[in-house]
Order: sequence, then C-alpha cells, then structure tokens
Amino acid sequence: MSFFDSLNPVLSTDPVKAQNQKNILIDALASFEYQKTNEGTFIPLREGKRIEDAHGHGVTLDDHVKGIAEKFFDFKKADDRSTPPAGGGGSGTSGQYKPKDEAEYAKLMTDRSIPLEDRQAIKKAWSESKQ
Repeated sequence: MSFFDSLNPVLSTDPVKAQNQKNILIDALASFEYQKTNEGTFIPLREGKRIEDAHGHGVTLDDHVKGIAEKFFDFKKADDRSTPPAGGGGSGTSGQYKPKDEAEYAKLMTDRSIPLEDRQAIKKAWSESKQ
C-alpha cells in the first residue's frame, strides 16, 4: 500500500471510510495472481500468464497497481510552482520551497495546496534568512 499512498489518492477524511476505499483496491488486486521473480519483485498474472501492456511488454507490479487504482480513485496533482525545491542548504525539510523574494514568499504562504506544516517551515526559514 505504500506505493499506492505515494500516488496521493484522494481519500475520505474519515479514517474508516478511507480504509474502506483502500479495501476496494485490495479486493481488485486480490483477483489476480502474482509470481515472485529471482530479484524479489512480483509479476502480476491473469490465468497464469503475465499481464502485458498495449505494446506486449510485461506490466510491473507498480504499473499494475497504478492502472487499477486509476479506475477507482482521483489523485492529487502537485501544482506547477516557479521555485524548485530547496537544495541542501535549507533546514532539511524535503520538498521545502525557498522563496527568492518577498513576492514569491507571499505567494507560497497563501498557496493552500501547500500543507500547513510546509508553509510554517517556509515561514521559519524565511525569517531566519532575514536575520
């Protein structure tokens, strides 16, 4: 489920409903067979044969999970931001944005798609850079 969670599915805020939504995916995945490879990965199978994409290539487990999940879930999309993630010099928060000027700082601070914790980290880093 960690790969599925990394896709940022839009789930209910109610934990019970969110788990029930995940169970839909689990049930759909359980209807397939899986073969473990020598490398320790899994190949999805249907009726004993590997599942292939439109080009005849074998489908990876991640692609299989994503393909099924896309039938049931919407996914949060990251906004296109003008600033890249901060390099190694910041406070160490992964995915943190480092504003270049006051206007960019204001834009980041009012962007509701950025989680509150990240905006608080941006605010702290901005304040420290101004000292």
